[in-house]
Amino acid sequence: KLTPDNVFTTLSYIGGVLNTNDPIIDAVGNLYGVTSDVAGKVYRVAPDGTTTTLYQFTGGDDGSLPIGSLYMDPKGNLYGTTYYEGGGAGCVFKVLNDVN
Repeated sequence: KLTPDNVFTTLSYIGGVLNTNDPIIDAVGNLYGVTSDVAGKVYRVAPDGTTTTLYQFTGGDDGSLPIGSLYMDPKGNLYGTTYYEGGGAGCVFKVLNDVN
């Protein structure tokens, strides 16, 4: 978090390598993104710093190493892509979001 006075505060430590091109913020201030730790995960950081893993990839048919931007539909569901999946090519994923 960065205030208008340039005061920096760490809200949460996510772990893994973050894909810095894709974090998105919803209407209530939750931040969403992906990491490439192990097989990768989709996470949410609430304005108070509470961090939730929304999905942990297994590296199987569900894919691994999410890359690129996340997209959120009007219902709050998240969409993205992975670099790998069980067959070797990437996949498109959808994570249902119960917050919005």
